[in-house]
Amino acid sequence: MSELKKLKAGDLGELVRFIDEVFTEQNGRKMEFSKIFPRIFKENDENMGWYEGIFENGELLGTAGSHLYNFRVLDRTLKVSQIGNVAVSSKCRGRGFMQTIMKSLCGKMAEEGYDMAYLHGERKRYRTFGFERCGAEYVLTMTPSLPGALGLKGEFTFIDMRDDFALYKDEVMAIAKGRIHNFERADDEYFDSLIAHYALPLLIKDKDGNTAGYISYSPESNMVIELGLKRTSDFVGVTVSLLDYLKLQSFVITFAEYENELIGEAMKICRHCQIIQSGNFKIINFDKVTETFMAAKATYAPILDGELVLDTELFGKWNIAVKDGKCSVTRTEKDADVYVDGYKVYPFVFGPMSPFTAGVDLSNVSPEAKKLIHSWFPLPIFCANVS
Repeated sequence: MSELKKLKAGDLGELVRFIDEVFTEQNGRKMEFSKIFPRIFKENDENMGWYEGIFENGELLGTAGSHLYNFRVLDRTLKVSQIGNVAVSSKCRGRGFMQTIMKSLCGKMAEEGYDMAYLHGERKRYRTFGFERCGAEYVLTMTPSLPGALGLKGEFTFIDMRDDFALYKDEVMAIAKGRIHNFERADDEYFDSLIAHYALPLLIKDKDGNTAGYISYSPESNMVIELGLKRTSDFVGVTVSLLDYLKLQSFVITFAEYENELIGEAMKICRHCQIIQSGNFKIINFDKVTETFMAAKATYAPILDGELVLDTELFGKWNIAVKDGKCSVTRTEKDADVYVDGYKVYPFVFGPMSPFTAGVDLSNVSPEAKKLIHSWFPLPIFCANVS
């Protein structure tokens, strides 16, 4: 008989062995999760408590993790659960193990007051647990070609922080906390976070020897995992310098839509830009999430003042009001200006395309309400990928 259990510190070895085995089989290449995510896989009850597993006769046969963290956007902080490492033994598939674990994890998110959850993956079955793809993420490919054609030279240098991170930790933490968004980490977690995905953690110095920022680059995926700059205007010079320093022909970097200043700098020299849905989201506290990302949108787009009553099948009825760029979302019994059925609320409110392409019936919506919908939505929902 199978048993669902919350994992503990002593289960670390078995958990890592199990997910390494499952994902190696699925991906066709060797996976070592303790090296890919050294911050997450710690032998303590807190980190292992993020995971639940199904056991039979003492053997682990299925697991998933709910990685809990605080995610700050501007001056607002959301409690987020990032679901990861969903794995079921190939000899047990079809027995409902994933459904059992995911239902348990999702139930606890609501009980413990989390605002939203997030996971990667294309599988539509995650909708069963309340997840829907939405959000917008800018994926940019940087190459030396345009900088070379423009005659741009990099004047920044880099220090490999693996040699002695303690020397640079305070600077890195201060820069990270100054970004428009940041996921909270304990002081002793920054290094493991920056070397996740086998990444190279580099401190950035300008031509005068002053610290300009930090960057975490993964050769494994050819991606910048995390970037923190004191000055947005340094992005082009840092990019040119990094391409030369690492002798790269390209690398990929991603941004949230509200990182518009960085996107603008990157667009000056990028080879390719793609806007994608950033992941699968499960909204738990609709009001707080909406207010947070409306504030983010107000930093780069004009937001009309007004009130709109939005009635949704998933989240209920809400009065959304904006005054001088500040948003409040409250429960209401007023007549609805617009009704959104089912999961259409995700593309309608949280994008990435225009809400008028979400399949919502707007035939009886007033012109005034349509103006507010056009001004406010979609909101730039985004979650930092926890490493």
